[in-house]
Amino acid sequence: MHPSQCRFQKTLLLLSCVAFVGCSHDDGRLKVISFSGKVTSNGQPAEGVIIQFVPSEGSAAHQAGLYPGGVSDTNGTYKLTTYRTDDGAPEGDYLVRLYWPGPPKEPSSDPVKEAIQTSNPFGGPQDRFQFKYWKKPEANPWSIVVSKDSPTAQTIELPLR
Repeated sequence: MHPSQCRFQKTLLLLSCVAFVGCSHDDGRLKVISFSGKVTSNGQPAEGVIIQFVPSEGSAAHQAGLYPGGVSDTNGTYKLTTYRTDDGAPEGDYLVRLYWPGPPKEPSSDPVKEAIQTSNPFGGPQDRFQFKYWKKPEANPWSIVVSKDSPTAQTIELPLR
């Protein structure tokens, strides 16, 4: 290959890279950090706890209206989601609110009892704590900092229910 052709190809490759980088755009999303934690009750994993992180006022997540959340698995472990499943949460301080649906009720052979059991105004099983840890996150005993230096939270221990 002639040296001028080689230079031309290198220049074309460099311009292509610059054009590609120049065409990329910021989608306006806050950077998230992978983050997980654990929920237990009486020292045992608490499965099915819906957890939501409420950003502190004035934080970038609060200004963007982002409330990362997740659901604990059979090990009591949750991973936060903000934009995509298990992607994490923006860096910052958060209050924690929880909703732990009660165990599913066995269907009744009595149609009246069955209707009463399934007629929940919230469309699902009642919260084991009557929404105590959901309604006012500022009254809850948990606050968590999401940072690249702390990718996991301390264990959240729930009372028995």
